[in-house]
Amino acid sequence: MEGDRIRLNGTVSGAGSPKWTVEEGAPCAFADAGAAKTTLTCTDDGTYEVTLTGGRSSDKATVTVTDAPPAITSATGAAAPVPVGKRTVVTAEFDDPGTGDTHTCEVDWKDGTEPTKVPANATICRAEHTYAKAGIRHPVITVTDDDGASDSRTLRELIVYDRAAGPALGTGVLISPAGAYPAEPDLTGKAAFSFAAAYA
Repeated sequence: MEGDRIRLNGTVSGAGSPKWTVEEGAPCAFADAGAAKTTLTCTDDGTYEVTLTGGRSSDKATVTVTDAPPAITSATGAAAPVPVGKRTVVTAEFDDPGTGDTHTCEVDWKDGTEPTKVPANATICRAEHTYAKAGIRHPVITVTDDDGASDSRTLRELIVYDRAAGPALGTGVLISPAGAYPAEPDLTGKAAFSFAAAYA
């Protein structure tokens, strides 16, 4: 897998010092190219040919490296409620052993609009959005590498408010059981209530 140390257990007999090489252009490095037994680390998935040379003889081997998925290490959104019509920003940081991969970030804003897709900047994602309606949202951010492996994180609730929406009014009736009113614990019956909520 990308980023893993792959063991190479070569042997060299007779005269000559061991020397490992990997095909040209491969995103791989040996821990010690001058040791018969060593490790190889590759930063991108693929199939690579390695060669061990000792004196006048050499031998080849094929190494297959699989993709490692990215892992989101942190994700943040707005720290305070956001008004309708004002831009909000979410960010995420991630790790990927496959440092040769490229990444795309997608944010589902959970308001019925199309998700935002942006390329990652190194190991950081940043996306912006403007909400058109009030509500409590839980945006989901997903980081995907160029091989399709991904990781997702749901952000804490994002409160969107609209001062122009006016107050919320309501009334209702509930059944009050015995003991609900401490001053007269035997009292039962219907209790009416009303409320009015408005932005300060």
